Amino acid sequence: MRSLLVTMLLCAPNLVAQQPRTAGDVAEQKRLAQRALERNRAQVDRLVDMRLRHDLGLLPSLDDDVVRVETPKSTRDMDRMRSELAEIQAHNTVLSGEYDRVRRMVSELHAKARAGAGDGENGEFVPVPSAGSRLPIASEGGRDTISGSTSEVASVPAGPAVEMAPSKVRAEDLGPLALDPPRAQIHGSSDHYRVAQSLFKAGQALMDRANALRTQGRADVAKELDDRGRERLLRAVDELKPLLEQKRPPFVALFYLGRCRELLFRYSERHEGLSLETSSRDFQRREQEVRDPFLQISARDVKKSGESGEVETLGSWGQAAKTAMEHFRWMNINGRYDATSKIEALTWPGADQR
Repeated sequence: MRSLLVTMLLCAPNLVAQQPRTAGDVAEQKRLAQRALERNRAQVDRLVDMRLRHDLGLLPSLDDDVVRVETPKSTRDMDRMRSELAEIQAHNTVLSGEYDRVRRMVSELHAKARAGAGDGENGEFVPVPSAGSRLPIASEGGRDTISGSTSEVASVPAGPAVEMAPSKVRAEDLGPLALDPPRAQIHGSSDHYRVAQSLFKAGQALMDRANALRTQGRADVAKELDDRGRERLLRAVDELKPLLEQKRPPFVALFYLGRCRELLFRYSERHEGLSLETSSRDFQRREQEVRDPFLQISARDVKKSGESGEVETLGSWGQAAKTAMEHFRWMNINGRYDATSKIEALTWPGADQR
């Protein structure tokens, strides 16, 4: 009897394991299997879509660049991710501090600019609006003439009141040189060289345009353009003075000074009666004034070569100055040559019969 009980206890687990499963267990296993099947099908569809995108040359989406594998994170991975997060936060802190510093600097510069906006002489400076800001619009009684809304419109100080004769120059006469005489001053660049360079180019372009109109018989318009060019050249010479006061003025400043004086010399010849026949002393004095800057360049820009260093050659600036002086001399000798009258005086047999 005792041995029978022991045998039954040993065989009990096998009997339990061999018992048929219930309907609930089978349904749970079926549900888990269906979920795994759906997950696998979704993964297969996504991989097929990635392959199609790759074959068609389409840009992959953010979710398609890697195949996600859902695996638990280890302690090492968590430590690495925490260290990366700490580095990113430290970098963001540094960038935030730099942004705050630059923002304070910009605010201080804006404050200084607003404080110095009215420091011009006699209030003749015009504040230039920044890019993207709303331009002041003429208003009547505080009402915006364009939008019709009532608002305060900032007034721009007018330039000095100057009585100007009606201009004979039309827009088509100027072409791309639609430049008017200055009516007010603005806060601009403090770079004397660049300002002088711009003024010289404007004066030269106006005088070239005047020469073209003069050949068309429009002497009155050409004279007005010459006057505008002369005014800009004089301002360019004034702008070069701080550079010329240095112990060794830059070559470029001396060269522009000589070119400005040369164009002013031509203006005097054309409109002020400067000539060697009528005023030889003034003519020679003005000639020397034109040559002086070029002579200074030629005297300084000298390179020594040879074994003993006795051979002197002009540098690039010296060559340019020498060429400018030679051109100026040639124009003074031959520039007034005009064969038009001689050509018109030519006759030939049968000319009266035409």
